[in-house]
Amino acid sequence: MFELPVKKKDEMNKLKTIGAMCIALFVIFVILIPTAVSYQDLEYMEWRTEKIVLDTFYDKQILEASKDGDWVTVKIYANLQFDLCSEVLDKITQFDLSPGYLRKARYEADCAYNDKRWSAFYLEKAADAWLTDDAASAIHYWEECHKYLEKSIEHRIESMEYRAKYIDELEDAETPGFGAILAIICVLAVGHFVIRRRMR
Repeated sequence: MFELPVKKKDEMNKLKTIGAMCIALFVIFVILIPTAVSYQDLEYMEWRTEKIVLDTFYDKQILEASKDGDWVTVKIYANLQFDLCSEVLDKITQFDLSPGYLRKARYEADCAYNDKRWSAFYLEKAADAWLTDDAASAIHYWEECHKYLEKSIEHRIESMEYRAKYIDELEDAETPGFGAILAIICVLAVGHFVIRRRMR
C-alpha cells in the first residue's frame, strides 16, 4: 500500500489544520458578527426631521395668524398642513426599519399625523366659519380641532420617547468587533500549537 513520505504527511496535516481553522473562523464570524441587513433607519430619521421642521413652521404661522384674527392665512396654512399630514401618512410605512423602538416611534408618529390631519381639517372649517360670521359653527369646529390636536401631541410625545430610547440603545450597544477579534486570536493560538505539535 502506497504511503506518503513523512514530510508530505506533515504538510497534509498542516493543510488540514489550516482548513479546520478557516472553517472555525467562518463559524465565529457568522455567530459573532451580525448579519448585514440593510435597514432605512437613518433615511427615515432624516425624512421625519424634515417633516417636523415643516410642520412646526406651519404651526407657527397658524398661531400668529389666529392671534391676529387673520382667518384667510389660517385657512391657507391649515390646508397646507392637511396636505403635509396626508403626504406623511402615505409614505411613513414604506420605510424598512429595524425592529424595536424605532418601529414603535413610527407607529406613534403615524397616529400623531392622522390626528393632526383631522385637526387641520377642522381648523380649515373653523376659519371658513369665522370668515362667514358663523360663530356657532366656528366654535364647534375650533373645539374639534383642539380635541384632535391634543391627541396628536400625546402621540408625538410617545414617538419622541421611543425615538430617544432607540438612540440610547444605539449608543449603549456593544460593538461585536472586540469579541470577534478575541475569538480569532484564540483559534489562531490553538491552531499554532496543534501545528507545532504535529511537526515534532
